[in-house]
Amino acid sequence: MKPYFQPSPTDNASKIFLMNFPPPHKYPIRFTWWLWTAVSVCLLVAAPMTAHADSVSFPLRIDYSLLRSLVIQTAFTSPGQTAVLEDDADPCRKITISEPRFFVKNATLRFETRLHVTAGTDFAGKCLLPIAWDGYLVLFQNPRIDRKTWVLSFENRESELLNTHRDPTKLPDVIWNIIETYVFDYLNRITINLAPPVSDLKSFLLPQFDEDATDRARRMLESLRPGKIDIQKASITVDMIADAEKIEQESEAPATISEAVLTSFVNTWEAWDAFLVQIFQSLSKKNLSEDERRIIFSTLLDVRYRFVQELSDNTAFKKDFVREQFVTAWQQLSPVFRNHLGNEPSKAILGYLAFFAAADALSGLDQLGPSFGFEISREGLIRLVKLLGEQSSGVELLYQSEVDPMLRDILGMGPPILAPGPAFDADSIGTEIPDEIIEETLPDPELTESMDLSKVILSFFVKPCWAVDNIPEAEIAAIRHWVLSPDNLDDRLEKIKVLLKDAVDETLKKDTIPVAYGRVFLQAVSATGWQESCFRQFLEKKGKISYLLSYNNTSVGMMQVNERVWRGIYDLKHLRWNIHYNVRAGCEILAQYFTRYALKHLQTSQLDADSQAGALYAMYNSGPGDFQKYLKRIAGGNHLVTDTLFQEKFQWVKKDQWNFINKCIGVKGR
Repeated sequence: MKPYFQPSPTDNASKIFLMNFPPPHKYPIRFTWWLWTAVSVCLLVAAPMTAHADSVSFPLRIDYSLLRSLVIQTAFTSPGQTAVLEDDADPCRKITISEPRFFVKNATLRFETRLHVTAGTDFAGKCLLPIAWDGYLVLFQNPRIDRKTWVLSFENRESELLNTHRDPTKLPDVIWNIIETYVFDYLNRITINLAPPVSDLKSFLLPQFDEDATDRARRMLESLRPGKIDIQKASITVDMIADAEKIEQESEAPATISEAVLTSFVNTWEAWDAFLVQIFQSLSKKNLSEDERRIIFSTLLDVRYRFVQELSDNTAFKKDFVREQFVTAWQQLSPVFRNHLGNEPSKAILGYLAFFAAADALSGLDQLGPSFGFEISREGLIRLVKLLGEQSSGVELLYQSEVDPMLRDILGMGPPILAPGPAFDADSIGTEIPDEIIEETLPDPELTESMDLSKVILSFFVKPCWAVDNIPEAEIAAIRHWVLSPDNLDDRLEKIKVLLKDAVDETLKKDTIPVAYGRVFLQAVSATGWQESCFRQFLEKKGKISYLLSYNNTSVGMMQVNERVWRGIYDLKHLRWNIHYNVRAGCEILAQYFTRYALKHLQTSQLDADSQAGALYAMYNSGPGDFQKYLKRIAGGNHLVTDTLFQEKFQWVKKDQWNFINKCIGVKGR
């Protein structure tokens, strides 16, 4: 009896994870050492550690969907995800096994596979009196691990045969004997050797610890030993035990930071942001649900909003800021990735497992405590990307500003907004700036004089450019047309109202917002433009026109769209120089917040128009994470200044009190 299959060494998957599946009765089925390197990384999903603990435990999690896919890829490689067993001595006996799956019932691990058995009498090369049986074999298993050899195996306590309707059944002796002799033997020999990955684990992790923590980390990793095995609802979990030294108190962050530290902080975060965008690409062809797209959308934006806030506040940047963001983000994203990358066999299935394991490990290391000195680096993130795919080189995690249609699609935002009209690679247009007035191009001193390292921080957001002279006068005139001043206010304001309504009408045509909420949505969009910029897209000084920038140089134009937060989603040049594009982008952002968060809440509770608009602006100003915070604020009557200021503009719009625009037009800066 031998399997009717053999993995091809030329197959792409075999090149990365070569899995030779030997004939029965000779060698146990083993996964290759490369797989064990990938699997072993997830040993580091650390459990919480007390201040005086002598040991810590690391759960190794193997999801059943992944386990099923791995078994199919290694043992069910014949067409249709089957394994065909034939007896050389008796060609009339043939068994086809298929449809393997793992599941838990009554806290017991069960492995089920479908069987098709045929048997007959060989006479002169023909099979006479053939009989056949179709049904299922269920094995009730106890996973075990050898403490000396680190071999994980599955002990079969009992079995059950079911017919095609999954009802218990009895078989003719001849069929049962075939199953008992060959199928049990074939399936029982699947083992997982975890010894090689324990060694590889040390070399993988040690470079990611601070130099002064290397010896301590090495001692901890070398003490790893297998513990108990838990059968959980979604996975098998093996506790790995390691000795750990006493956790020390975390030192306080310095009161001030140097330019070098700030530069390193920003560069590492940009690699982290680029990492998120790149791993999302693995989901581009998956059938993501709306909830899954919302999770991805929320996670990405909250990560970006918090970074912008961290820089804008000019606080003492924590060394482990990116590590903390990674932990939080992976907790949210892990179910989405596991649901789509691992539930079906593919050439990349082992890479997916390696990615999950590594991501879990990096997340778990957060719980080891600050004294271990672990910090996520660009190099570590690049290694994760390589595990996710089959790339061995060329991963750079570039922080680029171009619109990414794939990212928009994954986020559920559809094709990019069309952007006809002017857009320039400059911060200002018009006549060349004389040397004596260069200082006037900097942010207002009163807005930045209290900010330490302000010039360094602002340089991470906007790179200074000279004015451009060679722009046709007609284009300059078209842009100047939207510059607001007390002299043209009435005329321009009416055109801005039309501009806002056209953008809202275009959004409503997409059927994303129920018609019943159309009026309050238009009012919310208008109040947002008023609050964010006083309806200004451009400023003009001494004949030189520039686009409106927020005080910290992160947001641009009438709707003050944040360039860091919406990187890859909107065209930055058009956000700056095309007022129509800027308004449409702001309107789309508010529509996303309305349909993904506010509308769902409105279906279960009642919010008045003021609260609906306020919730939208809270998210617009601080990200999706502020939605629930806003609801708690209004419930407790604890409004932020931004909540109050927005409501002021919203009431003016509702009451058609546009004359209050005079309160802000003519005020220098924002």
